[in-house]
Amino acid sequence: MMNIVNRKLLFFQRLKVMQQLHFIKPIITKVFSLLFYKKSIFIQHSSCFLMLFLGTINIAFADTGIDSIQLPPQIIDRIIVTGNNKTKIKIITRELLFHEGDTLNPLVLASAISTSKENLLNVGLFNFVDVHVYQALQGHVDIHIEVTERWYLFPFPVFDIADRNFNEWWQKRDFNRVNYGIRVTQENFRGRDEILQFQFISGYSQRLGIYYTIPYINRRQNIGLTMAV
Repeated sequence: MMNIVNRKLLFFQRLKVMQQLHFIKPIITKVFSLLFYKKSIFIQHSSCFLMLFLGTINIAFADTGIDSIQLPPQIIDRIIVTGNNKTKIKIITRELLFHEGDTLNPLVLASAISTSKENLLNVGLFNFVDVHVYQALQGHVDIHIEVTERWYLFPFPVFDIADRNFNEWWQKRDFNRVNYGIRVTQENFRGRDEILQFQFISGYSQRLGIYYTIPYINRRQNIGLTMAV
């Protein structure tokens, strides 16, 4: 007797989940009436029947590619960013497809999070990006973005010859016709994804140069600026 009651309760739990699928509610109603028309016969086999029925529905969803589950929207209360010891917050948030206060379907939010994570990795400022969603109040979520910054300072030694090729220089081995120095590149300068490069060359050709690149100078973020001295 207890097994029958437990199976009946399990049936009602699965039936409640299935009723969330809006376009099959008429089918659920018909199945419900058929199952309980003869209780003693169908209750014992309801679990197996529902597993088969749910499997058929899942296959139909996979074939059509339609998100048929109506889920309650989620409101983004806070976006918390950690790990950005140098990078400014606005450099990170400009790559996000969601913002604080947005109300999104959970499936849309999941897609936006995945694309935003790819955007942050494509910027080239971080080695790793992790995004976590935490449930707050009912229908509200907090999103935690954790980034791992990479190394931004790169010094490079400079050594080249003033002759046309190495063989020509090697015949004379004249070190007065050699250029040497250092080139230092600071990426993510000021934490704004800017690039500052300093170059000092001595020897046969003496050069001193400073290069400064700003990726975006307008609100649409489609115009950059490069200066060289």
